[in-house]
Amino acid sequence: MNQDAAIKPNFIRHGLFRLRQSIGRRLEAMKASENPVLRVTGMFMYALWQLGGDSLRWLVSSEFRSIRQLATNSRTDLHQVANFTKMDRYPLLFNACRMYHINKPALRLLSFGCSTGEEVLTLGQYFPQAQIVGVDINPWNIKTAQQRCDQPRMSIYHTDDPAWQMQDGYDAIFCLAVLQRTENRTQNPQSSGEIYPFSRFDHQLTQLDSYLKQEGLMTLDEADYRFEDATVAEHYQPLAWDKPVLKNRDMFDASNQKLSEQQLIHRIYIKKGEMKKGPLSC
Repeated sequence: MNQDAAIKPNFIRHGLFRLRQSIGRRLEAMKASENPVLRVTGMFMYALWQLGGDSLRWLVSSEFRSIRQLATNSRTDLHQVANFTKMDRYPLLFNACRMYHINKPALRLLSFGCSTGEEVLTLGQYFPQAQIVGVDINPWNIKTAQQRCDQPRMSIYHTDDPAWQMQDGYDAIFCLAVLQRTENRTQNPQSSGEIYPFSRFDHQLTQLDSYLKQEGLMTLDEADYRFEDATVAEHYQPLAWDKPVLKNRDMFDASNQKLSEQQLIHRIYIKKGEMKKGPLSC
């Protein structure tokens, strides 16, 4: 499939996603109004919006059904269920990783939580000689990504498929907007323990670490926790030219409690020490 043809349908999806977000924010603002009439009206309209919109989308969208079914899944290794993505979503991170590996063309890369394949295609542009593996837990995402990423050097797997877990170590792992839950931003909880506990975040990074080569790159962004709090963090150091950024989002500490201040964090880390091999799940 031609890459341009693969990504054009997402223009409509992204537009509808943004429209739903905009309407939802306006109704949320009405619900929080100090005017009792606006507040009651907002609550009523929001309930209708949720019920009517979700019912219609359930009937007509297999994508929406896959997300809702996943959200009710009791798997203990479940992370983000939303599948919003787009091409070249993190250009600064992708370019920094390319510069780090500039003299090593024969690379193996992992897109963990690859959604519908845009990140795999983007990595293919930044690393034209690399073998790229994409992994996701949503069957609808996987089917879509496999259709889009139909190049010999690109492989898409379900997280439960042992085939991808037997791959050689990776030179870089990209885990972007995966180790989080939307509820931690929309529900304003003081603790993430019931929604997305630190233990799940920490366990996943430990597993990902076991598949990353020595001197490989762990690229992590839009997570609910700080990489520095993870068990494996002591074996890593920030990439020198990855400038720390101030994250304007709620984040939590290792005891699941909301941090009171915005966090200045790095997003790319270099692995030091020997690589350990072990099982991995999403």
